[in-house]
Amino acid sequence: MTDRVIHIVASPYKTATSSVGDALIRLGVGTRDMGYKPRVQRAIKPLLKPLNAEADAATDLRAWMSGNAARVRETLVPVIEAMAPYDVFSDAPCGHAHIHPAIHKILHPAARLIWVDRDEESWVASVRNWEITHPDVYKQHHLWDENPDLRRKRILARRAQRRGRFARTAELFPDDMLTVPMADLDSYAPLCRFYGVAIPDEGFPRANVSRKA
Repeated sequence: MTDRVIHIVASPYKTATSSVGDALIRLGVGTRDMGYKPRVQRAIKPLLKPLNAEADAATDLRAWMSGNAARVRETLVPVIEAMAPYDVFSDAPCGHAHIHPAIHKILHPAARLIWVDRDEESWVASVRNWEITHPDVYKQHHLWDENPDLRRKRILARRAQRRGRFARTAELFPDDMLTVPMADLDSYAPLCRFYGVAIPDEGFPRANVSRKA
């Protein structure tokens, strides 16, 4: 366990997560973003999957966290080690929504987490474009042509589950977790209010923006 303050953009891909990570560094809140690490993602996925499922199934999330904290930390030593050089996480595997927020709070009790809430139609369109233009990463990209309704249903169900995880954990840590509409990220104001810092005299950054994003 570490008490260092880290910053996790914990909403799914195509929700301005890279831009928020960039903004946190420009604000001086964080110093180094881990970015996308596919090898780390593949290595830690088998460790995370059962623990995420346990946290999802817990009827009392606070009690589950307390009763399983030592085991979670011991199991996820590789995650802690991978995260150690960084303090901002805006992409997979330690950003986005791959790790249950309650597990993040076990590993780093001082962690602050941000969920960017993008409107459904805009998000689905952006995900579709992103997946079909990155077929090597998204193995189900073909469903956008073969069965788009099924692919839409699947990604929306996953997003709803991840949003539920975030909201449930936020009830336990309301001061450490922010939900912000993506439409409000035309300025730094929401982040500055959350962190208690001055609004800079510059436009909000836009990073990793794809066509139709």
